Amino acid sequence: MTTYTTTRVMQVTQTAVPHIPFEQTAAGRLTPRVPVLKSGSTLADLQALMWKSVQTFDTVRDTFIVDDKHHLLGTVASRTVFDKPLPTKVDEVMIPYDEVVKVYDTDDQELAVQTALHHAVESVAVIDRNKKL
Repeated sequence: MTTYTTTRVMQVTQTAVPHIPFEQTAAGRLTPRVPVLKSGSTLADLQALMWKSVQTFDTVRDTFIVDDKHHLLGTVASRTVFDKPLPTKVDEVMIPYDEVVKVYDTDDQELAVQTALHHAVESVAVIDRNKKL
């Protein structure tokens, strides 16, 4: 089982988007304390991660599924642990990358809010231009 949480601080320079201060970008407002699992993990791994680390996460509504290089592949809703057999691979039940509600780390925080409201979700994935979480 390979599990980890994302603790990487996104490095966005003012020169990348000079008209938006970092604090007002999506990266400036994100929480890095979210559940993250590697592709190939099972729902049992997800359940174990949630029981073990629930106090360290700001949210457990969705778990981000990433590859070895931390590229976002999709998300799994936490409730899936109760809906499917625990040996099920997260890759089989995840919402694929193309359907994940996401914004770029350099996007204005207001765009992140508008995106969440438009899709009626509580949170959005914040990725860089290389699709890394």
